[in-house]
Amino acid sequence: MSNDASSPTFGRGRLPSSVKPRHYDVKITTDLVDLTFTGRVKTRLDILEAVSTITFHSVGLDLEDPQVMVFDGDTAHYVDVVNMEPDPKIQWVVLTLASVVRAGASAQLILDFKGNLSGSQAGYCRPKTPSGSASEYYAFTQLAPMAARRVFPCLDEPGLKATFAISLITDPNNVNLSNMPVVSETAYVVAGSEKSWKRTVFGVTPPMSTYIVAFATGPFTYRETSYQSPISGVIRPVRVYATSDMISQAGYSLEVAEKALPLYEQFFDLEYPLPKFDTFICSGFDAGAVENWGLIIGSPVSFLLDPKSRDFKSKLRVAHMQAHETAHMWIYPDWDCDARFLSERFKGGLTLDSKNSSHPIEVPDLDIDNVLEIFDGLSYAKGASVLRMLSAHVGQDQFWKGVSKYLKDHTYDSTVTKDLWDSLSAVTGIDVSDITDNWVTKIGFPVLTVSETGDGIHIRQDRFLETGPAQAEDNETIWNVPLNILTAAKDGVVSVDYKTVLRERETTIKLNKALPYKLNANTSGFYRVLYTGSAAEKIARLVGQKDTPLSVTDRVGLILDAIALAKANFTAVSESLAFLEHFRNEGDAIVWTTIAEGLNEVVDTWWEHEHISSMLASFQRDLFSPIAQRLGFKYSADEFVNVQSLRTCSITQAALAGDELVIQTLKTKFSEFMKSGDDSNIPGDLQVLTYSIANKYGTRTEYDFLKQLSKDSSSEPGRIAALLGIGASEDLSLAEETWKTYVREAIGGSDVSYIFVGLKTNPRTRRFLAEKFREDFDLLTKKFGGNYSFQILLRNSHEMLSTVEDHDAAKKFFETKTLDTILTRAAWVERSTEDLQQWLEKRDGSGKKTFAEDGGSSKCLIA
Repeated sequence: MSNDASSPTFGRGRLPSSVKPRHYDVKITTDLVDLTFTGRVKTRLDILEAVSTITFHSVGLDLEDPQVMVFDGDTAHYVDVVNMEPDPKIQWVVLTLASVVRAGASAQLILDFKGNLSGSQAGYCRPKTPSGSASEYYAFTQLAPMAARRVFPCLDEPGLKATFAISLITDPNNVNLSNMPVVSETAYVVAGSEKSWKRTVFGVTPPMSTYIVAFATGPFTYRETSYQSPISGVIRPVRVYATSDMISQAGYSLEVAEKALPLYEQFFDLEYPLPKFDTFICSGFDAGAVENWGLIIGSPVSFLLDPKSRDFKSKLRVAHMQAHETAHMWIYPDWDCDARFLSERFKGGLTLDSKNSSHPIEVPDLDIDNVLEIFDGLSYAKGASVLRMLSAHVGQDQFWKGVSKYLKDHTYDSTVTKDLWDSLSAVTGIDVSDITDNWVTKIGFPVLTVSETGDGIHIRQDRFLETGPAQAEDNETIWNVPLNILTAAKDGVVSVDYKTVLRERETTIKLNKALPYKLNANTSGFYRVLYTGSAAEKIARLVGQKDTPLSVTDRVGLILDAIALAKANFTAVSESLAFLEHFRNEGDAIVWTTIAEGLNEVVDTWWEHEHISSMLASFQRDLFSPIAQRLGFKYSADEFVNVQSLRTCSITQAALAGDELVIQTLKTKFSEFMKSGDDSNIPGDLQVLTYSIANKYGTRTEYDFLKQLSKDSSSEPGRIAALLGIGASEDLSLAEETWKTYVREAIGGSDVSYIFVGLKTNPRTRRFLAEKFREDFDLLTKKFGGNYSFQILLRNSHEMLSTVEDHDAAKKFFETKTLDTILTRAAWVERSTEDLQQWLEKRDGSGKKTFAEDGGSSKCLIA
């Protein structure tokens, strides 16, 4: 509820700055039979400038009886509201007052409201309860990034923090949750209702943003532990809530939270500020998880783990999600620092930021229409990667001391990026903003081209675009680039210069070229490196050395760059694939997983070229089948994680490449499952692959079995694996049935996203998926528009296509980023098909020589 609507001070849809909220008192009655809610909100406002209007956010709510009471000195009086004007497009409401309220006064805005529980994943949502429950539905909130306005009238911008007092009026048998602990629960009478009700009053929150307000009501149960603060000695309860059908698999998530909380307190030197820590696992949740303060809400696949499972990927996923969301209780930017981060967040950030349609991390004057677009994977991934680069430059210990200072100095405050830079500068003595400014305020990132000179190396920076070398108008930014130069002495000792910064377009640096060297040590910088000529040849030989001085993160970065630079026409795709052959003796699972992802990118680009696809499959089998054969299918609880992960990667890639022995083994395991109902012989890490392979090479029988499993499985990972496997059938009549059952007739929720992933992964149904999406565009917009699901469905429906015709057919329906992806693939196919085919044919016809055996004659390679 802000002010003077006629002149917003920011972008379109941003509230004026003349009014600031101080406190919300929100009382909501939830009817899970009628699927409606009613409520009253009292909002205490500070008047910063004289106003005659009050503007606040509201969308999809019926508002009644607005009242404004003004507090001025020792007096209080009501001011008449002469008009209430909603603007559904901007999603705000303007109240016109009968008189001006002076600056320095305060006011209380009282509004009654009512709405319908949402079938999508934005606002106050209504997933179904498990069978046998007293009510068919329960309810929970999903308010990020700007859906609080769908639940109660408010000033719904992150910077407008206030305290919240939440009261829920519900069925007396329900368990009610919110950010704070329950203060009281009493019987309650709702006027005009013959039902029994109870009122649950929660404690008042610290100041916080509207998007992390959270509450839920339904037939929940919980598991509980506690932790003792290493700072104060206070013991706090830690709980995980879920419905009865899921709670038995919530133990591992609870264990991670119990261990993470004291570690984060010590790490940040700052105590967790709330009296309790809850996680609520919600079926149908589509955003992975949201870090609501004191009540994390997330999906079953993100937080559930069968206690008997040996599925390493699921265990890693749950541990990562719980630890990640727990860290958000202190700090918002996403953070990680190992090789797995590179293959997940870092890669995604580079990919998204290499598009012409990218955006800076920091976007001033943000319009309401762009919030969901800006609140995206790029903001997370690039933001995290820039922080990681900064940490390497200033030193990790100093970096985290600066972060701790920032958190202590700005507890409960709204902050801007400069506040973090100032804290880091104060601790490190380095002008941090000098390094970071262009990285957060400008679009894109550079590629550094490296060539050897007489006594060193020459380095030039240019903007990297996935469509190819940037034209002058797109290549104006000069980044301050920490070069992070790694060198290895003759005795094998590795040293890294983290202090040298490239501040101009190009420069020459002296170094001993006879010794191994590499830029961007540990891939800590958010940029790509293109090695040319003799520099490229040295890097290629270096990765193949038995005792290479390059770390896992170095090797992962080299592979990521190899594929990306070929895709962007900086190198030939044949050179990049030849480069991958140097890794045949590699032993690290994360490196092999990165190789697999790079090869899959090539395979998925040339999926409609039968001859090339066949030769690429042969190449994949040559790389991965020997590993799969050596490691076998037997998983052991006491084996190293690296072995387990490498087994999963190699079996998966061999199966996708058509290895007959691997495929037959997977089919046999699935057949035994169908006969016995016992899936214990299917390793959890291979569950999705097994289901998909069985359906791909199966008949209607396998399809129907998976369809039933998607409804009846007692294991949430098993149910999701079935949903993903359903899309693998090559029978288009079954694809039609899948679309009808899971998309057209579905109420909403995350199941549709899994179906889309299954269909897009299957080459046979990729174009089917795109056509069906356009055909049912209005229906999908109605079901999923305005939340995370719709963005995911948009991307998944078309991103695997790779012709100009596909781009033209999709143009009127899709956002620019999706179109960029299609055009990039199409350009890569048009430009590189002949090169790729010649290399594969030469390789197949020459005893499959490796690049090194073939003379290593590439003139241009990457890192």
